[in-house]
Amino acid sequence: MSDKQQNQETINELPAEVDLGMTLADFLTSTAPGSVQKIINAWRKRPGSYAEDYVLQLPVIRLFCASEHCGGDRIFDPAREERQLSKEKLETDIVVHYACRNCNGSPKAFALRVFRDPQPSGAHAVKFGEIPRFGPPLPARLRKLADPEIKLLDKGYAAERAGLGIAAFAYYRRVAESLKVRIIEEIIKASKVLNASPEILADLEAAKRETRFTQAVEAVKHGIPEGLYINGHSPLLLLHDALSDHLHDKTDEECLELATIVRVLLAELAEKLAAVFADRKEVEGAVAALLKRKAARGK
Repeated sequence: MSDKQQNQETINELPAEVDLGMTLADFLTSTAPGSVQKIINAWRKRPGSYAEDYVLQLPVIRLFCASEHCGGDRIFDPAREERQLSKEKLETDIVVHYACRNCNGSPKAFALRVFRDPQPSGAHAVKFGEIPRFGPPLPARLRKLADPEIKLLDKGYAAERAGLGIAAFAYYRRVAESLKVRIIEEIIKASKVLNASPEILADLEAAKRETRFTQAVEAVKHGIPEGLYINGHSPLLLLHDALSDHLHDKTDEECLELATIVRVLLAELAEKLAAVFADRKEVEGAVAALLKRKAARGK
């Protein structure tokens, strides 16, 4: 029996609850800072001039590249394929650097403590932190809508991912208040594309003049076009309900839930608005192509 077959039989005999660990690639991309994880096939011995070296084998990983050139999931390569681990002690503190293979940008850094296990290639690792922060990026359309207040939005998202509910909700509320005019202006543009009634457009124009987001929503008495609704509800009314809650009588957990709701609603509204304008461009393109073909037949 080969070593490979023998190892596989050993694995098959293990009880289901035994943690076989994860790859280093999965650990880097899917594990939040702070937790200790078992890593398989993490290191190898490399013959040195006097003694064998222990080296951490850095994998290729897949991350979101936020550069204008990419703007999507891409392959990231390590700056070095391997990093030396300590010979004298089992744990080693290291920082590893990655960059997008496609644009050679969007640098990513991970601060790690690697505990080399006695068994071959095994390790335990903890992530001290990473830059940019752990977690999926905010949707591009939400970032575009919130561009004037992108720093506040990023701070709110960082607080939300850290579980700081009161801080996250406070930041998101400030974002919504600050973007009130911009949001309503975009809704007016979309409403015109959707052939909204004069009453709806008049309400929205009046809402722009209100000083606070909740007051602006209350000014929209005739609603907005259903083409902008989220699951059958006006996004403005949904945001109004979420933002109307006060911080002083809420727990941090309740504020975190509300903060997440506000972010999701803003993101979905941004997607709805973008879809309206995209549909318009598609229709305009189709009409222009049809008229061009008609003109060509008339020659």
